[in-house]
Amino acid sequence: MRLLRGAAYAVPEGSRPLEMDLWLPAEPSGPSPVVVFVHGGAWRTGLRDDAGPRFRHWAPGPFARLVRAGFAVACPDYRLSGEAPYPVQLDDLHSALAWLHTRSAELGLDTSRTVLWGESAGGHLAALTALTAAARPGMAGVRGCAVWYPRPTSPGSPRTTRPVPSTRPPPPPSRRC
Repeated sequence: MRLLRGAAYAVPEGSRPLEMDLWLPAEPSGPSPVVVFVHGGAWRTGLRDDAGPRFRHWAPGPFARLVRAGFAVACPDYRLSGEAPYPVQLDDLHSALAWLHTRSAELGLDTSRTVLWGESAGGHLAALTALTAAARPGMAGVRGCAVWYPRPTSPGSPRTTRPVPSTRPPPPPSRRC
């Protein structure tokens, strides 16, 4: 496995350089499909190499496991809400996809087979990116998106979902002849 940390993919005006980590197969048999992981953190915090609480104890971690299965994994930074207002986060991920597509031959990537994966706020941003990426030329072809918000697992944790009461009136009684 090859790990390229801190590859600058964009330098937005008036902002810090945006970087991504790339996890690449050491000896691919051909161009590798791409998984782009978008970190969570309530849009205001988070690190590009943190896949969230469900995976912190995994050894090897989820990115290494994906690379062993033949995928390339890209973990981009994006500007957080304290740095810049929405929609710059979406613009940042579009820039990351364009950078991957531009460098696909050099890195051995098949960007026509790109899947976005996000956890928590990263899942929200991944979904927004997947829904809007097709409209932009010169960008990796997004084929899918996996999003989740992990449910707390500790005893006594509050439920993450609640039943929604129905606002529909009850159906009329049936009439039988």
